[in-house]
Amino acid sequence: MPELILLQFDRNEIIALNRASRNGDAEASKFFTTLWNDYRDRALACFLCDAVVEFPVFSESLVISPMRPRPLVCRCVTSAASCPR
Repeated sequence: MPELILLQFDRNEIIALNRASRNGDAEASKFFTTLWNDYRDRALACFLCDAVVEFPVFSESLVISPMRPRPLVCRCVTSAASCPR
């Protein structure tokens, strides 16, 4: 049975890494391409449909707001390429 894994990061760091990656920064891009490598030994579940996710994993960022105007934390979740949602 696939596992649902949520990774938690500082929101500002993820935004900065994402921006750098989109602007061609190789180190930032490597961060995202290797984000799920520690979990290659198990089946990962899609956050939305529970299907098994294939590597390389597509990630979605969820911003969790603990009643603040600007959340400090975001969570990265897996998303299946074939997810119907």
